Amino acid sequence: MIPEETIIAIQKKFHSLILERASKLVRQANVELPSLMDIAQSAKEKAWFDVPGLINGIAYHLENGPGGKVALIVESWCRVLVGKEQPEERIIKDYTLIDGTEDR
Repeated sequence: MIPEETIIAIQKKFHSLILERASKLVRQANVELPSLMDIAQSAKEKAWFDVPGLINGIAYHLENGPGGKVALIVESWCRVLVGKEQPEERIIKDYTLIDGTEDR
């Protein structure tokens, strides 16, 4: 079982990362940021966070990381920035948060 304080620390970093990448979209859509407590009891079960305007959303799951630490794996997301001559895509894959610290 993953300690609640570990989940809270990882969730705080995860929320910061989401807001760093898509705060305007999150505010405009008035969506609630995902709770990691929901997936904490079922490691490897993938979850999905959908934000309107964030193409493909965010897939994530918890798993055991190096040294027995808990890792949050953010598998992919894509944002298409409109209002430019050509849309710009930004894709992040395999971003990992381990016990509240970043590992890219």
